[in-house]
Amino acid sequence: MQNLTARYNVLYNAGILLEESRVNIEASHFDDYSQVLSVYKEPSLNAAKAETTNLDSIIKKANGIIMEKSHSNYVDDAYFLVAKANYLKANFYDASEFFDYVFKTYPEEWGLRQASLAGKARAQLQLGNFSLAKASLDTALKYITTEKKSAADIYATYAQLLIKGQNEAQAIEMLQKALEARPG
Repeated sequence: MQNLTARYNVLYNAGILLEESRVNIEASHFDDYSQVLSVYKEPSLNAAKAETTNLDSIIKKANGIIMEKSHSNYVDDAYFLVAKANYLKANFYDASEFFDYVFKTYPEEWGLRQASLAGKARAQLQLGNFSLAKASLDTALKYITTEKKSAADIYATYAQLLIKGQNEAQAIEMLQKALEARPG
């Protein structure tokens, strides 16, 4: 019963709220075409403020699974949800720590591990820690064939790292790989 309520009640509803918040935060982003554009429309503190209620609700729901449904098969997904919500709140340090926790704690969950490496790299890029972002991406690239669902995101995040490092030629190659790897 814990698995059923965790997945179809809590995680499903929290996922819908997370997607709404992501769309709203991206919609508030302004593209400056006089600069090289970012691969992602990253959250800012100002944009995240408008979504604080939703994102706090997501974290509360996920923490409910972690604390009350600890025997559920979805505790790993709950931690991942907390990481993503913190990322959208522009709490990049907390997001990076939660992504790292998921990667280290759930070795059998290849999909979440790969997505966690990409998320951690994006958070580290936002914090200006390029060497930590590169280390996460190098690990993700090492195992990219084990989980293809996150491949496009990994390549796109690596392209963002290369753009920040002023290496646009290699970034174009990574973006082409991201386009080839994207699902459906």
